[in-house]
Amino acid sequence: MMVRALKYIAIIIVATTMVYALIRLQSCEKPDQTEEYVAIPPDTNFAPVVHQTYRPPSLPFSKKSSGVTLPKGLSESDVKRVIRVGIKDVRDEKIVDVIETREGQVYVYRDSSIFSLRVLNFEPAVFRLGLRFGIGIDLAARNQSARVSPAAVFAPFQWLGFVHLPTIVADLEGVGVGGQIRLYHDIFFGAARIWRYDEGTQAKITLVYML
Repeated sequence: MMVRALKYIAIIIVATTMVYALIRLQSCEKPDQTEEYVAIPPDTNFAPVVHQTYRPPSLPFSKKSSGVTLPKGLSESDVKRVIRVGIKDVRDEKIVDVIETREGQVYVYRDSSIFSLRVLNFEPAVFRLGLRFGIGIDLAARNQSARVSPAAVFAPFQWLGFVHLPTIVADLEGVGVGGQIRLYHDIFFGAARIWRYDEGTQAKITLVYML
């Protein structure tokens, strides 16, 4: 008897959870729900840009839509971003959608006023002056134990957009030189040779956030 009661209680809990989840999903499917902000460039020769956030519907048969005409075989889940360019001439106004997929493909709807589309990809320079300063920690093995110290890093040079070499590293124990590579955004991982304030040198591993 107790087992049957527990079974029905479990079924009720699961059913209630599913209904609640469907209600929450449905509340997210409202077409008018969108996040928006306007970025005004400091150079007045460039137009303000309206940034919006859109999430494709999770439920089947949803009426929610971005309003963007996609190429055949492409779904909203395949799209990374859509750049909507407003064009105004002496006759009328219209919107030209430039569609970029998550795989890097670019589409624009064929129109009589559009005669070409060119994608110019910028690669990082092989070498440039970085002049960046960072703070973090370094770690070294000493006396059969790991010793962690606050550290500051100065990176005057940058290679291929993600390598700093050489770097100047300073911590509580000394000053040295090293190099580092980007782990994620402004977080860099590297190694350095430190000349200690008291005596000798020591190899250390660095983990730094570049400002």
